Amino acid sequence: MLITEEKNTDLNNNPDSNSIYIPEVDYSKKLKLINLTSIKTYLTYINTDNEIETIRQKKLSIERGTNIVTRSQLINIIKENQKRHNVKYKLMSVMVHNINVTPDTLASYIENPGDFISLFTLSRIDSFELQPTVSMLKQYNGIYFFFFECPPDPVSASASASASASVPLKNKTKHTRRVYIANITNRNKTKRYDSYIHRF
Repeated sequence: MLITEEKNTDLNNNPDSNSIYIPEVDYSKKLKLINLTSIKTYLTYINTDNEIETIRQKKLSIERGTNIVTRSQLINIIKENQKRHNVKYKLMSVMVHNINVTPDTLASYIENPGDFISLFTLSRIDSFELQPTVSMLKQYNGIYFFFFECPPDPVSASASASASASVPLKNKTKHTRRVYIANITNRNKTKRYDSYIHRF
Protein backbone atom coordinates (compact mmCIF):
# COMPACT_ATOMS: atom_id res chain seq x y z
CA MET A 1 0.00 0.00 0.00
CA LEU A 2 2.80 2.39 0.84
CA ILE A 3 4.40 1.85 -2.55
CA THR A 4 1.12 2.51 -4.33
CA GLU A 5 0.53 5.72 -2.46
CA GLU A 6 4.00 7.03 -3.16
CA LYS A 7 3.58 6.25 -6.84
CA ASN A 8 0.25 8.06 -7.02
CA THR A 9 1.70 11.05 -5.20
CA ASP A 10 4.55 11.21 -7.68
CA LEU A 11 2.14 11.19 -10.62
CA ASN A 12 0.04 13.93 -9.06
CA ASN A 13 3.04 16.11 -8.41
CA ASN A 14 4.49 15.51 -11.90
CA PRO A 15 1.68 15.57 -14.44
CA ASP A 16 4.17 15.60 -17.32
CA SER A 17 6.08 12.47 -16.23
CA ASN A 18 4.40 10.35 -18.95
CA SER A 19 5.10 12.82 -21.75
CA ILE A 20 7.38 11.74 -24.62
CA TYR A 21 10.73 13.47 -24.86
CA ILE A 22 11.36 14.88 -28.32
CA PRO A 23 14.97 15.92 -28.95
CA GLU A 24 15.57 19.24 -30.59
CA VAL A 25 16.71 18.94 -34.20
CA ASP A 26 18.26 21.73 -36.21
CA TYR A 27 16.42 21.16 -39.48
CA SER A 28 18.19 24.10 -41.08
CA LYS A 29 21.30 21.90 -41.20
CA LYS A 30 19.43 18.75 -42.20
CA LEU A 31 17.78 20.50 -45.12
CA LYS A 32 20.85 22.39 -46.26
CA LEU A 33 21.88 21.76 -49.87
CA ILE A 34 25.43 20.44 -49.87
CA ASN A 35 28.10 19.16 -52.21
CA LEU A 36 29.26 15.65 -51.41
CA THR A 37 32.62 15.17 -49.72
CA SER A 38 32.38 11.38 -49.78
CA ILE A 39 30.22 8.62 -51.20
CA LYS A 40 29.74 4.95 -50.35
CA THR A 41 30.94 2.30 -52.78
CA TYR A 42 29.54 -1.22 -52.86
CA LEU A 43 31.68 -4.05 -54.29
CA THR A 44 29.60 -7.07 -55.31
CA TYR A 45 31.38 -10.34 -56.15
CA ILE A 46 29.58 -12.93 -58.31
CA ASN A 47 30.92 -16.46 -58.87
CA THR A 48 30.72 -18.60 -62.02
CA ASP A 49 27.35 -20.00 -60.85
CA ASN A 50 25.89 -16.46 -60.95
CA GLU A 51 25.65 -16.42 -57.16
CA ILE A 52 26.53 -13.36 -55.08
CA GLU A 53 29.41 -14.37 -52.84
CA THR A 54 29.78 -11.17 -50.85
CA ILE A 55 29.20 -7.42 -50.89
CA ARG A 56 31.85 -5.13 -49.47
CA GLN A 57 31.34 -1.50 -48.58
CA LYS A 58 33.93 1.26 -48.66
CA LYS A 59 33.90 5.04 -48.52
CA LEU A 60 35.31 7.11 -51.37
CA SER A 61 36.46 10.67 -50.69
CA ILE A 62 35.47 13.43 -53.09
CA GLU A 63 37.42 16.63 -53.49
CA ARG A 64 35.57 19.35 -51.61
CA GLY A 65 33.41 21.59 -53.74
CA THR A 66 33.70 19.58 -56.95
CA ASN A 67 31.08 16.80 -56.65
CA ILE A 68 33.19 14.90 -59.19
CA VAL A 69 34.33 11.30 -59.04
CA THR A 70 37.47 11.10 -61.14
CA ARG A 71 38.53 8.49 -63.66
CA SER A 72 41.69 7.72 -61.69
CA GLN A 73 39.60 7.00 -58.57
CA LEU A 74 37.45 4.52 -60.48
CA ILE A 75 40.48 2.81 -61.99
CA ASN A 76 42.15 2.49 -58.59
CA ILE A 77 39.04 0.87 -57.10
CA ILE A 78 38.85 -1.60 -59.97
CA LYS A 79 42.55 -2.52 -59.83
CA GLU A 80 42.59 -2.90 -56.05
CA ASN A 81 39.53 -5.16 -55.97
CA GLN A 82 39.93 -7.41 -59.03
CA LYS A 83 41.42 -10.16 -56.90
CA ARG A 84 39.93 -11.69 -53.77
CA HIS A 85 41.25 -14.72 -51.87
CA ASN A 86 43.60 -15.48 -54.80
CA VAL A 87 40.62 -15.60 -57.18
CA LYS A 88 40.57 -13.23 -60.15
CA TYR A 89 37.46 -11.22 -61.05
CA LYS A 90 36.62 -8.98 -63.97
CA LEU A 91 34.47 -5.88 -63.86
CA MET A 92 30.97 -6.37 -65.24
CA SER A 93 29.47 -2.91 -64.72
CA VAL A 94 29.41 0.22 -62.58
CA MET A 95 26.12 1.78 -61.49
CA VAL A 96 25.58 5.13 -59.78
CA HIS A 97 22.70 5.98 -57.45
CA ASN A 98 22.31 9.74 -56.97
CA ILE A 99 19.53 11.63 -55.17
CA ASN A 100 19.05 15.23 -56.27
CA VAL A 101 16.74 16.96 -53.80
CA THR A 102 16.83 20.62 -52.83
CA PRO A 103 14.98 22.30 -49.93
CA ASP A 104 12.47 23.63 -52.45
CA THR A 105 11.75 20.21 -53.97
CA LEU A 106 11.66 18.20 -50.72
CA ALA A 107 7.83 18.17 -50.58
CA SER A 108 7.65 16.94 -54.17
CA TYR A 109 10.28 14.29 -53.41
CA ILE A 110 8.14 12.90 -50.58
CA GLU A 111 5.16 12.56 -52.93
CA ASN A 112 7.08 11.29 -55.98
CA PRO A 113 10.57 10.11 -54.94
CA GLY A 114 11.23 8.44 -58.28
CA ASP A 115 11.34 11.82 -60.00
CA PHE A 116 14.40 12.82 -58.00
CA ILE A 117 16.42 9.60 -57.98
CA SER A 118 18.96 8.98 -60.70
CA LEU A 119 20.17 5.41 -61.27
CA PHE A 120 22.42 4.92 -64.28
CA THR A 121 25.17 2.65 -65.59
CA LEU A 122 28.49 4.11 -66.65
CA SER A 123 29.01 3.52 -70.35
CA ARG A 124 32.77 3.88 -69.88
CA ILE A 125 35.25 4.36 -67.05
CA ASP A 126 35.53 8.12 -66.94
CA SER A 127 35.00 11.06 -64.58
CA PHE A 128 31.41 12.03 -63.80
CA GLU A 129 29.63 14.65 -61.71
CA LEU A 130 27.19 13.93 -58.90
CA GLN A 131 24.20 16.19 -58.29
CA PRO A 132 24.06 17.95 -54.88
CA THR A 133 21.38 16.98 -52.39
CA VAL A 134 20.10 17.98 -48.96
CA SER A 135 22.28 16.88 -46.07
CA MET A 136 19.77 14.41 -44.60
CA LEU A 137 19.72 12.35 -47.84
CA LYS A 138 23.42 12.30 -48.74
CA GLN A 139 23.92 8.85 -47.17
CA TYR A 140 21.69 7.26 -49.80
CA ASN A 141 24.02 8.09 -52.69
CA GLY A 142 26.27 5.26 -53.79
CA ILE A 143 28.43 3.70 -56.50
CA TYR A 144 27.97 -0.02 -57.19
CA PHE A 145 30.75 -2.15 -58.71
CA PHE A 146 29.89 -5.64 -59.97
CA PHE A 147 32.74 -8.13 -60.34
CA PHE A 148 32.36 -11.54 -61.99
CA GLU A 149 34.67 -14.46 -61.27
CA CYS A 150 37.02 -15.20 -64.15
CA PRO A 151 36.79 -18.78 -65.47
CA PRO A 152 40.03 -20.76 -65.63
CA ASP A 153 42.30 -19.70 -68.47
CA PRO A 154 41.88 -22.39 -71.19
CA VAL A 155 45.47 -21.94 -72.36
CA SER A 156 46.87 -22.36 -68.86
CA ALA A 157 44.52 -25.24 -68.14
CA SER A 158 45.53 -26.94 -71.39
CA ALA A 159 49.22 -26.42 -70.63
CA SER A 160 48.77 -27.86 -67.14
CA ALA A 161 46.87 -30.83 -68.51
CA SER A 162 49.55 -31.43 -71.14
CA ALA A 163 52.29 -31.19 -68.55
CA SER A 164 50.59 -33.66 -66.25
CA ALA A 165 49.74 -35.99 -69.12
CA SER A 166 53.29 -35.95 -70.45
CA VAL A 167 54.66 -37.63 -67.34
CA PRO A 168 52.81 -40.95 -67.67
CA LEU A 169 53.24 -40.79 -71.45
CA LYS A 170 57.01 -40.76 -71.09
CA ASN A 171 56.86 -43.63 -68.66
CA LYS A 172 54.74 -45.62 -71.07
CA THR A 173 57.14 -44.87 -73.90
CA LYS A 174 60.13 -46.04 -71.92
CA HIS A 175 58.35 -49.18 -70.83
CA THR A 176 57.20 -50.01 -74.35
CA ARG A 177 60.64 -49.48 -75.80
CA ARG A 178 62.14 -51.86 -73.28
CA VAL A 179 59.67 -54.55 -74.33
CA TYR A 180 60.38 -53.97 -78.00
CA ILE A 181 64.15 -54.05 -77.62
CA ALA A 182 64.05 -57.08 -75.33
CA ASN A 183 62.16 -59.05 -77.96
CA ILE A 184 63.96 -57.81 -81.02
CA THR A 185 64.89 -61.34 -82.03
CA ASN A 186 61.38 -62.68 -81.56
CA ARG A 187 59.57 -63.79 -84.71
CA ASN A 188 56.47 -61.87 -83.62
CA LYS A 189 58.36 -58.59 -83.70
CA THR A 190 55.95 -56.98 -86.15
CA LYS A 191 52.95 -57.85 -84.02
CA ARG A 192 54.58 -56.33 -80.96
CA TYR A 193 55.47 -53.20 -82.91
CA ASP A 194 51.86 -52.82 -84.07
CA SER A 195 50.75 -53.05 -80.47
CA TYR A 196 53.24 -50.34 -79.50
CA ILE A 197 51.90 -48.00 -82.18
CA HIS A 198 48.29 -48.67 -81.18
CA ARG A 199 48.91 -47.42 -77.68
CA PHE A 200 49.28 -43.91 -79.03
